[in-house]
Formats: sequence, C-alpha cells, structure tokens
Amino acid sequence: MKTKVYGWYYWVAALALASCLAVGLVPTGLWSQSANPQPIQEKQERHEVNAELEELKRTNPEEYKRGRARLVLMAQMYLGELGYGTLFTGNLDERTQRAIREYQAHNGLKVTGDVDGDTVDHLMADSNVLRKRADLGLPSLMVYTDAWDEGYFAAKGSWFWEGGPEPPISTSRIRCWKDGKRCVEARATEFDLLGHFLAVEFYEYEIERWDRETITTLPEEDPPLLGCQKVHLLIQRQDKRVLQFEIPDFKGSKECETFSGLRRSTEVHAIRLEGGEKIYLPKNESRRAASQRILRIPDDVRKLVETQ
Repeated sequence: MKTKVYGWYYWVAALALASCLAVGLVPTGLWSQSANPQPIQEKQERHEVNAELEELKRTNPEEYKRGRARLVLMAQMYLGELGYGTLFTGNLDERTQRAIREYQAHNGLKVTGDVDGDTVDHLMADSNVLRKRADLGLPSLMVYTDAWDEGYFAAKGSWFWEGGPEPPISTSRIRCWKDGKRCVEARATEFDLLGHFLAVEFYEYEIERWDRETITTLPEEDPPLLGCQKVHLLIQRQDKRVLQFEIPDFKGSKECETFSGLRRSTEVHAIRLEGGEKIYLPKNESRRAASQRILRIPDDVRKLVETQ
C-alpha cells in the first residue's frame, strides 16, 4: 500500500520520529500538523516536497533554516551510525558532504553530496536493518501422532511462509481431541513495528473431519487480524504435516481493504509448521550479511577483528 506523504513538514517529522526521539532530541516547530509519515517513494511526491521546500524558503526563511538543520542533523546521525564518521553539527559542512558522497557512491545512488530524498530513504532503510536484533532460537518441530487412533493429536513448532515480505516470527503449540471435536492453538508472535513486543493469542477450531489420515477444521474468524480473514487447519498423519490456510474475508470493509494492502496477498495462502531452525538460522545469516554490506568498516580493521 502506498501512503501519501504530505510535504516537507512530514518528511522532517518522519526522520525525527525515526531517530531524534530515540536519543532525546525532540524537535519543535515543524509539528504544526499530524500525520502517519512514511519514506517518500514516488518522484511526483518528491517534486511536490521540493516545491513546498522552495516556497517555505521564500516565505519563512527562519523556519526553512531550522528544518534544514534538523534534516542535516538526522542524516549525520544515520551516517555516523553506519560508520561514515560524521559529527552532529546540523551543518552541511565539507566533512558531512564527503560522507554523503561516499555513502551515495557505495550504494549506487546519484552522487550529490546533499541530503536528497533517495539518500534519506536509503539511510533510513539501512538503519532499520542494523537495528533488527538476531532472532532467538525457536522450538524444534514436534508432531505427535502416536495417539491418533485414540483421538488425540499434538504438535509444536514455528510457522513458515514461502514467498512475499518477511512475516513476523510466530511459534505455536496445538492440541486436538476427537471426542471434543476441538483443536486448540496457543500462539506467540513477535512484532517489530513501532516498537518490539510479543503478542500471545489463543485459537479454538471446530473439527470438521477426523479420519485415519487427516484432520480438518472449519474456517474460523481471525480476531487479531480485524476479522479480515478466516483460518483453518489441515493435519496430515502420514507426512506429519500441519498446515494453516488463511482465507481473506474482507466483507467490503474499508479497514480490511487497508489491511489487505499490508499483507502478502489477497489470495488464499497456506503456511506450515516447521522446526524453528529452518526459520531463524537463514534470517540471522541474511541479517549478518546485510550488516557487513551496510557498515563502513575499513578492510584492515575488519581483518583485525575477524582474526582475533
């Protein structure tokens, strides 16, 4: 989903929320309105921002000067975090311009030496990668079918998505009882949105069928997701496989339409229970490689650190 960015004020606000608040620098003066800021993505939006900036420069040079200083300061903070040796002055001095040029060249951006939109977006994205901590170990897969014929099933593991954006980490424990015609799931999901938190959810499914090889449940509304989708389980005895199907159910709701723009797809999607190592090991390795690419560490320093 694309989110409109409403000009210069909100661009600076987005940067301030991303970094200044984290170190106690709470800028004032540019907060004349409220919005949900996002990095500028479209060329047309950039053109509009530049036009507003020029208008601000003409009509309110003092406000322009303050806003420009905040923008430069936040770029310096990002560059310093990434190893480009900037000082936090709020001035686009030669040292800062040199750092910006080096960063732009390293990342295949247009080399301007200025804090243009493409550079700021890239800096924010790189900083977000570095701030993602490594995933903790997740439980190994356990699928218990020994009491299947007696009417009991249990499983635990983590949910694995194939394709699409990287989802939150979710791990579950599931138990099913044939006589009670119920499966119960306890799920913990790790989110990293405007902060880092853990959500714990409980699901109860009504069993539709339990035969010698398969358990299926009826679709149930998924309340944590605004009721915008239904979910049901498919459990296969021989393969010891647990699948969950997500079925969009938007009902013409505006909230659900917004929600669908944040999801992987509006189509039915299947996820499966897997061992945690299949999820967190590749993710941690990917983040390690990304950090090595992002951080500006001289070769001799990197060699010294890696050999000790």
